[in-house]
Amino acid sequence: MKRTLSIILITVILLSYCAIQPKAYTSVEIAYGLNLLRGTGSGLDEAYLSLSPTRSNAAMIILRLLGLENESLEFKQTDTFSDASSATGYWQPVLAYLYANPHIGFSGYGDNTFKPNDSINSQMLAKVLLTVLGYKQDTDFLWHNTLSFAESIGLKSLRDKSSITNSDVAIALVEALKIRTKEGYTLVTELVISDIIDINQAEKYGFIIENTEITIISAKVTSTKTITFEFFM
Repeated sequence: MKRTLSIILITVILLSYCAIQPKAYTSVEIAYGLNLLRGTGSGLDEAYLSLSPTRSNAAMIILRLLGLENESLEFKQTDTFSDASSATGYWQPVLAYLYANPHIGFSGYGDNTFKPNDSINSQMLAKVLLTVLGYKQDTDFLWHNTLSFAESIGLKSLRDKSSITNSDVAIALVEALKIRTKEGYTLVTELVISDIIDINQAEKYGFIIENTEITIISAKVTSTKTITFEFFM
């Protein structure tokens, strides 16, 4: 009888343990589930994941994470890069938008070209993600040390990669979500605040969304014309 009870108890404990364990998602599943990577009509299948991302793809990552995707797709101006016609019609308003907004960080080359169909490497992707994290080339880092700077703030998955695929993009994107931006919050927190990522989806994949509200703890007069506030953010 005791042995039967022991077996039942062990079974209950094991079932309880299994029930509380969160599902382990891959970076590809997370990037797709958060709508950061969409792939082709077949989603993020093996064919898509094995492709090398292009400069157009990288530009769209910036626009999507900055909340500018729809604005760029609906852009009506026609001034654009001299080689924009080498891309498909889908990319035409996007390229014109980038041309009109060089401050976004994807301004093309000095000869007025963008080379939209060229593949990007790990250094270029790191620069894209650093831009989204609030860092600027030639201010916070130099082009030649892009990867080492990215690694110093926690973006390590692109290290020692001579070429990258869309699978590498998914891994780097998910890695970047956990990194604090130059403003101080994790990127995933800022994207939730900006309604770019749904908070329920973020929590489903195990992300912790930080509280961004400022609470005043105390206030006291410290001089004739000064009141000092102590706050928690």
